[in-house]
Amino acid sequence: MRAVLAEEASGLIGRLGFQSAAWKRAVPISLVLIGIGIFLPWQRGRSFLDAVILGAYACLRVVFAAPIFFFSGLAKETKNA
Repeated sequence: MRAVLAEEASGLIGRLGFQSAAWKRAVPISLVLIGIGIFLPWQRGRSFLDAVILGAYACLRVVFAAPIFFFSGLAKETKNA
Protein backbone atom coordinates (compact mmCIF):
# COMPACT_ATOMS: atom_id res chain seq x y z
CA MET A 1 0.00 0.00 0.00
CA ARG A 2 2.83 2.42 0.85
CA ALA A 3 4.56 1.69 -2.45
CA VAL A 4 1.40 2.48 -4.36
CA LEU A 5 0.92 5.75 -2.44
CA ALA A 6 4.56 6.72 -3.00
CA GLU A 7 4.22 6.04 -6.72
CA GLU A 8 1.02 8.07 -6.93
CA ALA A 9 2.59 10.97 -5.01
CA SER A 10 5.59 10.93 -7.32
CA GLY A 11 3.31 10.96 -10.35
CA LEU A 12 1.30 13.85 -8.91
CA ILE A 13 4.42 15.87 -8.27
CA GLY A 14 5.48 15.29 -11.86
CA ARG A 15 2.07 16.23 -13.28
CA LEU A 16 2.03 19.44 -11.25
CA GLY A 17 5.38 20.40 -12.75
CA PHE A 18 7.56 20.26 -9.66
CA GLN A 19 10.12 17.71 -10.94
CA SER A 20 11.42 19.52 -13.99
CA ALA A 21 12.62 23.05 -14.59
CA ALA A 22 8.96 24.10 -14.83
CA TRP A 23 8.69 24.27 -11.02
CA LYS A 24 9.58 27.97 -11.23
CA ARG A 25 6.34 28.45 -13.13
CA ALA A 26 4.27 25.93 -11.16
CA VAL A 27 4.88 27.47 -7.73
CA PRO A 28 3.43 30.94 -8.46
CA ILE A 29 0.45 29.44 -10.28
CA SER A 30 -0.24 27.12 -7.36
CA LEU A 31 0.02 29.98 -4.88
CA VAL A 32 -2.39 32.11 -6.92
CA LEU A 33 -4.90 29.29 -7.12
CA ILE A 34 -4.64 28.65 -3.38
CA GLY A 35 -5.04 32.36 -2.71
CA ILE A 36 -8.11 32.66 -4.90
CA GLY A 37 -9.70 29.39 -3.90
CA ILE A 38 -9.07 29.31 -0.16
CA PHE A 39 -7.86 32.56 1.34
CA LEU A 40 -10.16 34.96 -0.51
CA PRO A 41 -13.39 33.26 0.62
CA TRP A 42 -11.96 32.81 4.11
CA GLN A 43 -11.02 36.48 4.36
CA ARG A 44 -14.30 37.79 2.92
CA GLY A 45 -16.55 35.55 5.00
CA ARG A 46 -20.26 35.80 4.18
CA SER A 47 -19.70 38.86 2.01
CA PHE A 48 -18.01 36.48 -0.43
CA LEU A 49 -21.51 35.40 -1.45
CA ASP A 50 -22.12 38.83 -2.99
CA ALA A 51 -23.33 38.50 -6.60
CA VAL A 52 -20.51 40.63 -8.05
CA ILE A 53 -17.78 38.62 -6.34
CA LEU A 54 -19.39 35.29 -7.25
CA GLY A 55 -19.69 36.41 -10.87
CA ALA A 56 -16.04 37.37 -11.05
CA TYR A 57 -15.08 34.14 -9.28
CA ALA A 58 -17.10 32.10 -11.79
CA CYS A 59 -15.40 33.82 -14.73
CA LEU A 60 -11.93 32.86 -13.53
CA ARG A 61 -12.17 29.51 -15.28
CA VAL A 62 -12.04 31.33 -18.62
CA VAL A 63 -8.90 33.16 -17.53
CA PHE A 64 -7.15 29.87 -16.75
CA ALA A 65 -8.75 27.66 -19.42
CA ALA A 66 -8.01 29.84 -22.45
CA PRO A 67 -4.19 29.71 -22.18
CA ILE A 68 -4.28 26.00 -21.39
CA PHE A 69 -6.41 25.33 -24.45
CA PHE A 70 -4.17 27.48 -26.64
CA PHE A 71 -0.91 25.90 -25.51
CA SER A 72 -2.29 22.36 -25.75
CA GLY A 73 -3.16 23.02 -29.40
CA LEU A 74 0.22 24.60 -29.95
CA ALA A 75 1.90 21.53 -28.49
CA LYS A 76 -0.07 19.25 -30.82
CA GLU A 77 0.93 21.37 -33.83
CA THR A 78 4.62 21.22 -32.99
CA LYS A 79 4.39 17.49 -32.35
CA ASN A 80 2.77 16.89 -35.76
CA ALA A 81 5.14 19.21 -37.64
